[in-house]
Amino acid sequence: MATVNTTPTTGLPPPNAERFGTADVCDVHHPENVDVMTTRSVHVAAANYFKDFGGRRRFCGAVSTILCFENNPLVRAALEESGRGRV
Repeated sequence: MATVNTTPTTGLPPPNAERFGTADVCDVHHPENVDVMTTRSVHVAAANYFKDFGGRRRFCGAVSTILCFENNPLVRAALEESGRGRV
């Protein structure tokens, strides 16, 4: 039985959790100066914006975000979905 690769094709090699860091992502997807406000597909968060609760220093996967303002039911609904490898 043949297997089907469902990973999107981007023309780039897959990220390596041991090497591919924020700077590498910016270099590939955001060639302009990140200090200049632009409309791009990558957003860089400040280093102290996130807290480490997972115990892993590095990980990779598709990112999922929720746009909500003071609406915890949307957050709860998203957390009830299957993870599908997302971070």
